[in-house]
Amino acid sequence: MITITLLSVSFLLAISLKIKHYQDRHLATICWYLHLFFAVLSGICLLLFCNGYVFKGIHTDRIIYSLYAGSGMVLYALMEDKVSGRRGYLSVFFALPFILLGALILPPLRIYAVVAGIWLLVDGEFKRYPVDDHYALQTRTTAVINAQYPTYSLVQNKYWLLEKITDDVINPREAAYNVQGTRIKPDSIQLRIFTDRKEIDTTIGVQ
Repeated sequence: MITITLLSVSFLLAISLKIKHYQDRHLATICWYLHLFFAVLSGICLLLFCNGYVFKGIHTDRIIYSLYAGSGMVLYALMEDKVSGRRGYLSVFFALPFILLGALILPPLRIYAVVAGIWLLVDGEFKRYPVDDHYALQTRTTAVINAQYPTYSLVQNKYWLLEKITDDVINPREAAYNVQGTRIKPDSIQLRIFTDRKEIDTTIGVQ
């Protein structure tokens, strides 16, 4: 709910500013630099994600993306009504909710809008089960996409601020209510996964 909350607040604030025709050049300048800051962070997040890394914290990356898009919405409302490249760029953020809504209305685009909306707005349910100071097992469940069986990922602490995520380290096709992990060797972890129907005992390798 973090993503949809941040974007909803930003969009409603932008709508309010547009209705009141509120414009403040100094505030717009501050928001522009904040937007650029979040744009740089979003670019770093994307590069890290392509290499299997994220910033520490379950929702840190999504919060950064949301603040990047949300600041663009608010900044669009604060800018003067003049045609410019910057205003055209910011209009994409402000128009995003209308684009999704329009796609939902059109039957040929409805399924794509639903998938895009889930991917963009739904954070999913995350649970982490620590193994030791360096590793943890994470389960992720996202509505519709994998609502029945979670994705099991291995989380490894890296370089103070980063985590390395390895998805689908196991695929028991069961929803766990508890996981116990033990580092039995430097290169292996023993996992005991407790589900409603059975107990799964397995070992995974680590680097």
